[in-house]
Amino acid sequence: MNRLFRVTGACAVLLLVVLAVAACGGGGSSSSSSEESTSAATETETSTSEGSGEGGEIEINVGPQTLKYPAGTKPKIAMFAGSGVVYQEVARKAAEEQAKEYGYELTYYDSKFEATTQLQQLQNALSGGEYNAWVLEADAGKLACSTVKQAAEKNIAIVQIVNFTCEQANKPANEESWTPGTIASVGAATTLTYYESFAKQVKEMIKTPNPVVGVVNGPPTIPTTEELQTALEKAGIEVEDEVATAYLIPEGLKETQTMLQAHPDINVIISVADDPTVGAVRAIEAAGKTGEIEVFDLGGSKAAVKLIEEGKLVMTAPYFPATTAAEGVTVLHKAFEGEPTERFYDGFAVGTVEKPFFVTKANVHEYEPEY
Repeated sequence: MNRLFRVTGACAVLLLVVLAVAACGGGGSSSSSSEESTSAATETETSTSEGSGEGGEIEINVGPQTLKYPAGTKPKIAMFAGSGVVYQEVARKAAEEQAKEYGYELTYYDSKFEATTQLQQLQNALSGGEYNAWVLEADAGKLACSTVKQAAEKNIAIVQIVNFTCEQANKPANEESWTPGTIASVGAATTLTYYESFAKQVKEMIKTPNPVVGVVNGPPTIPTTEELQTALEKAGIEVEDEVATAYLIPEGLKETQTMLQAHPDINVIISVADDPTVGAVRAIEAAGKTGEIEVFDLGGSKAAVKLIEEGKLVMTAPYFPATTAAEGVTVLHKAFEGEPTERFYDGFAVGTVEKPFFVTKANVHEYEPEY
């Protein structure tokens, strides 16, 4: 398999920059919506959160240690994630609305999918001590692992959504996707299990007799990038070329054009998200190859539905940004209220991780996108 993974020069020096992060600060853009909660935290004994009685403490078990807060403490939440695509706009809105419903303050830190930016934001939040709870969509993946562990030591409760830190990339969609030091992981649609189901379905649906596959993937530091690579390999799908994007339409267009110029025999394209898929389809159209290249992707957005209806996309596997983000906030709420919580939540609105609802031309009108 000849896999060429092109990345920008910035990514090549990423690790050098990361070494400086702990020594220097730096913030990302943020905005907040807040409303003080007037309800007191309950104190029920559960698998992950237990209280010690009237006037006692809230205890949240995160594996290696138990976080402790005075009774009645409310989560003040920092959410760390990217921006620039509809998926993130929907996820952010859902998280903010859910926090507002509970009467919590939530501040959104926008990384723009840049790992070094997010690492700086995490370090600043860690040293600042302003937040006692995080909702983390990790752009930095394994690079953020030590920060997550430090956060637990500083009594910060974390729920991970979509992209998980430490060694949890390429783990099954169950408790194994939970990172010790956090309350829970939420989002089975970005696990290896889901990607494996997707890859198997793609292989079954490819009609081209001799498929030559190109992959439009995400940033190299984000866990889902590695998971898609692993899933395709396990499904026996050989990749001729692979390009990296930050999930943006212009990048999908540019990188796919470059890929098709370098490998004009590519007749199947697999994309990790809908925005770069839109760019890839435009590149295919510009090359005069519409109908000659089969396109499959993950995302299930309104844009993907339109492409399926137009016959430009064969199949999409849905993501659930609103459901996942809202559930991340809900898990924090439950933990601080002393209610039972699990280590893993799928965050699905339709289908299951074992039996996904793959959207095709045959069932597209039965499907309602979240974004």
